[in-house]
Amino acid sequence: MKKLFRCLITLSLSAGALSACSFEDIFGGGSTSDKPADHIDVRDYSTEVTKGSKYEFDGKVFAVYEDETEAEVTKKCTFTTLDTSTLGTSKFVVRYEDSKYIHKKTISVEIVKDSYVALQSISLPENLKVRQGSTKSITPTFVPSNASNKEVSFSIANTNIATVDSAGKITPKSLGETTLTVTSKENSSIKATTNLIIHNNAQDEWTILMYVCGANLESGTDDWGNVPDADEAAGLASADIDEILSVKNQPDDVNIAIQTGGANVWQSGHSYLIDKTKLQRWEVNNKTLVKKETLSTYKSMGNSSTLKSFLEWGIEEYPAEKYGLIFWDHGGGMSGCCFDERKGSDGLTHDEIVTAVSGAFSSKGVDRFEFVGYDCCLMQMMEIAEFNSPYFNYQVTSQELENGTGWAYDKWLDYLYGGASTETILKAIVDGFIEVNGGKDGTGYSYQGEYYACDQTLSVINLSKVSAFKSAWEDMAEATKARIPNTSSAKSSFKTKVLNKTKVFAESVGADKDYSEFDCYDFLLKLESESTFNPGSSYINAAKNAFNEMVTYNLVQLEGSADAHGLSCYFGNDGYNTSTYTHFTKWSSLVSHVGGY
Repeated sequence: MKKLFRCLITLSLSAGALSACSFEDIFGGGSTSDKPADHIDVRDYSTEVTKGSKYEFDGKVFAVYEDETEAEVTKKCTFTTLDTSTLGTSKFVVRYEDSKYIHKKTISVEIVKDSYVALQSISLPENLKVRQGSTKSITPTFVPSNASNKEVSFSIANTNIATVDSAGKITPKSLGETTLTVTSKENSSIKATTNLIIHNNAQDEWTILMYVCGANLESGTDDWGNVPDADEAAGLASADIDEILSVKNQPDDVNIAIQTGGANVWQSGHSYLIDKTKLQRWEVNNKTLVKKETLSTYKSMGNSSTLKSFLEWGIEEYPAEKYGLIFWDHGGGMSGCCFDERKGSDGLTHDEIVTAVSGAFSSKGVDRFEFVGYDCCLMQMMEIAEFNSPYFNYQVTSQELENGTGWAYDKWLDYLYGGASTETILKAIVDGFIEVNGGKDGTGYSYQGEYYACDQTLSVINLSKVSAFKSAWEDMAEATKARIPNTSSAKSSFKTKVLNKTKVFAESVGADKDYSEFDCYDFLLKLESESTFNPGSSYINAAKNAFNEMVTYNLVQLEGSADAHGLSCYFGNDGYNTSTYTHFTKWSSLVSHVGGY
């Protein structure tokens, strides 16, 4: 998968100046031609695969011409099936047909035995609720997640209250409580229990509201409205919807509601036929996308009132004990997210999100949502977390640029459907994302990745801890500012010795720190190491401790993101140092004093 990031190249307070990543920059110029080739060359594919697994070609195929030029033709090739049933060398054939010739190349792949990984433990949520008249399939959590043998048996203490089949599907019989046990078939000493509650409440357990602004991630258009030849860049929003629809065993008390819009084109080939000219609302119902509502007037997905209307509709239509809100699109850190290409890339700023959320909560009598997630680039910032802290318990998103393919929805919905705890669900979001992009999961298991390795991060923030972190960070900022004389040489020295050594994100976008997002914890480490500017161990340690309390789970795809600790801070120009963008006033004063990037 070539890099298409969920970010914006140009940052400006002017909505008209917000532009999506240029496809010409990302994919390069030129186009694939059907002119006769001399031969084909196959590169960058996996040369080993585990016995019995399904092999998907993950490399690239190039047509090489007589004049020694070449063009990638991967999408125009066909591939025979690779037999992975026996150990040893297996082969498949790559076939490419141009305007004159049929080219074939035989590729060898080694079929290997996967190393055995012992199961250490099984866990279940403390309580598992199932509504009378519905069913639910339980999904245990295995440690390590890549254990070789995950076969388990299920049992229920009182079968007059509920029964469970061999696949973990629970069928209520009567109201009440009993105990459900999951036991490893390989090692019966490894087991877990949960309190199973059969209830008859009117509210469902979960409602996930997805605000899907397709933008050019879906349409495939570039900054100038052109559709490039690199058509693999299009259809990423509908592809994630398809991932959601691929997951089975959705219980009756878990709802997923989606609003679509913001793209000049929605890719064809989908039975649900999303209309580019309309804002539409959908329900996921047992692997089917059901259209629930089409709004008569198109309003920008970057408008606060559009988001507020969707939230009010979702809360009223799908009342639940717990809610999650997911934003899907480009992200630009301090500049916001969800940039509607039908409306001049108008996007949601953070104060607009707060206005929509607070208004919808007030009108519908909701106190808080369980989590807010941004399937977008660069949104895991302390400024954003502080804005969201009165309204959500957790925030999950990335410090870094996200691959255009975004979250791996088919990797975590099983946990949502299986009644897992909020913390387990959010960790599964992080683990799944890192797994498909390469890196290590929470147990230390290393993944090659579905796509080639690139810097990727994802973390979970406990928003109830933001207030304490803000207090400690602000104290540190005030004390640090006092140690920087109001001279150009002192300010330049601070940037050279502290900031320029701190992990910065979106470096691939531009050399001038375009987004000005620095890792909070790494900043503290670099500040601590410079005696000239160090405000004192009490300030540094207080900020470190508050940071560690707040960041509950953080994973990075190693490479250049090794210094990413789970939360970023902004050190940019004065345009963002207002209440519209941040409530960290003492930190903003330090930024203004030194001069932001």
